[in-house]
Amino acid sequence: MAGKFAVVQPDPFEYELFDGDPDHLVTVVATSNQKTPWIDPATVKLRHRIGRGAFGETWLATYHQSTEDYDEYHEVAVKMLHPVKEDHMRVLLNKLDDLFSKCQGVEGVCLLQGISVISGKICIIMKFYEGSIGDKMARLKGGKLSLSNVFRYVIDLAQGISELHSKGNLVLNLKPFNFLLNETDQAVLGDVGIPFLLLGIPLPSSNLVRRLGTPNYMAPEQWQPEVRGPISFETDSWGFACSIVEMLTGVPSWCGRSVEEIYDAVVKRQEKPRIPSGLPPPVENVLHGCFEYDFRSRPLMTDILQVFKRLDFSLCVYSVLSFRVQIVAFLVKNFMLQLATWLPVDTVDLSNWQNAIDNDGGWTDLGSRILVERSSVGYTGRFLSKDDLQVGDMVRSRKLPNNRKPEIMDIPEGSVVGLERNTERDGFVMVRLHGIHDPLRVHVSSLERVTFGLAAGDWVRLKEEDKRHSPVGILHSIHRDGSVAIGFIGLETLWKGKSSELQMAESYHVGQFVRLKANVLSPRFEWPRKRGGAWATGRICWVLPNGCLMVKFPGRLSFREQCNSFLADPAEVEIVSFSTCPDMVKKYEHLEDFHWAVRPLLIALGLFTAMKMGLSVGRKIGGSVVKEEKSSVIPKEGQHIENQTAGNTGPGKHPFWGKR
Repeated sequence: MAGKFAVVQPDPFEYELFDGDPDHLVTVVATSNQKTPWIDPATVKLRHRIGRGAFGETWLATYHQSTEDYDEYHEVAVKMLHPVKEDHMRVLLNKLDDLFSKCQGVEGVCLLQGISVISGKICIIMKFYEGSIGDKMARLKGGKLSLSNVFRYVIDLAQGISELHSKGNLVLNLKPFNFLLNETDQAVLGDVGIPFLLLGIPLPSSNLVRRLGTPNYMAPEQWQPEVRGPISFETDSWGFACSIVEMLTGVPSWCGRSVEEIYDAVVKRQEKPRIPSGLPPPVENVLHGCFEYDFRSRPLMTDILQVFKRLDFSLCVYSVLSFRVQIVAFLVKNFMLQLATWLPVDTVDLSNWQNAIDNDGGWTDLGSRILVERSSVGYTGRFLSKDDLQVGDMVRSRKLPNNRKPEIMDIPEGSVVGLERNTERDGFVMVRLHGIHDPLRVHVSSLERVTFGLAAGDWVRLKEEDKRHSPVGILHSIHRDGSVAIGFIGLETLWKGKSSELQMAESYHVGQFVRLKANVLSPRFEWPRKRGGAWATGRICWVLPNGCLMVKFPGRLSFREQCNSFLADPAEVEIVSFSTCPDMVKKYEHLEDFHWAVRPLLIALGLFTAMKMGLSVGRKIGGSVVKEEKSSVIPKEGQHIENQTAGNTGPGKHPFWGKR
């Protein structure tokens, strides 16, 4: 079994060495110096298991390396993955081979020794580290680290994660117990992205459930990446922020909650982990940005690294300056005592002051003004672009999010002719517009780059549809060469392609009413129907990064909130408005979509109006009848006088009876 999946070494080749004499060529056999990741399973002896997780087991083992001159035995850690179907084993081994080559020489990442197959399971063999940050926290009182140690570890880890991201790899399983410590107390990443490697690899049994990470550290899009995704580099920012909060507080995010409760809190209710108070404002700012529900608003790992590097430098400067100031004050005080007691200054112990500066390092000691200044780089705003503008770029005014009305842009289209920046992603640019001689000075946050008529955030449709995923999605990035990255429903990661494969699509915004198209018989997601069998109409309450629409139905009376929220594929719906309704009946039906109380309110209003109108008509009719009766009973004035002057009538006759 192991030999079947062995990685083939590159074949040696021959060449002739020319050394001045063309008649005497020397044949030399050369082999490739490329290190192979494959390790013979016979050279690895498992000793005992030291850990177990969602993706496999970790064993302590002995690795035997033998050469002609010597034998070496190394203590290693073996990550043994859960069984994989045999027909997908080669795919996973190829992914691991590629990962092995990418991780060579990367600082901040655990040292990988190689790959093997032991007992039918794929194994990753790596250097054995004595402990992790999670183990260190478990030994401390309160379980939390000092701020100085947190800064140091975060910088070490962020550098390693950033390098993995630059090579196209995601980790998706960032947590303190996966942050290993080497001999010099430097933090290294112990998980190189196993959940990411297992994407697309089916489980051997349908009864098993695979999650892309550990629930307490998973971002919203990690729970259902093909529906609520896709996953991206910013997905790791959420898990890394959860780990930072745990290092600061000693308590994991969502501690004490079950997997279902965490899912409801993170995905459905869009709750965020609690951030401790009293942190330096830049740290608090970047952590809040990491917990944005839409990953496009989160900072990249390089942004996190930049914030902590600046604060770490500021902390060192503050410590040095504060220490020197306190030493001077202390020496002045003791000099005054020396004058009175004639004691030598050398007898003064200054070590306590150093201990006061370095003791524990809680953030309450960081009173420097440098630390409380808010960073000029915004992290949580959607309006900031993650693509730096360059001279020659075509730009336009950035569209406001969820703005359904057509707006007049200050800059419909222009070209960048100059840069004026205060920081890496902040400042102003000079934009030249057609028909205006002098360029305009515009802040970069109000502009977006346009390449081949497309900008990040545009709704696009594939010219050639693929049945595996929705044809309509949202453009996440477009490079200057026309290569694009798009989020589609049905794909766990971003789709990569060219701008020539796309066309503009109808955009959707929060607040719009939509319903399934009449020709959609079997929708991708469940969708309610009206009493007559037609598709119901709902209002968009959220737009996910892959274009998936979260729709609620205010026109339906529901006693449970989760039953009134549905998902929709933008390729299967159409916008409903009063302008699109053909007649008054349809307009009234659309009016009922706004709230379930519209129909009973109109019915009650109709009944009330009918009753009021009935009473009013009844009063009028009753009044006219009374008037007629009164007019027939009251005699006319002439008739009354005539009867008064007449003689007596016969006995028993009423004067108004008249003649017979």
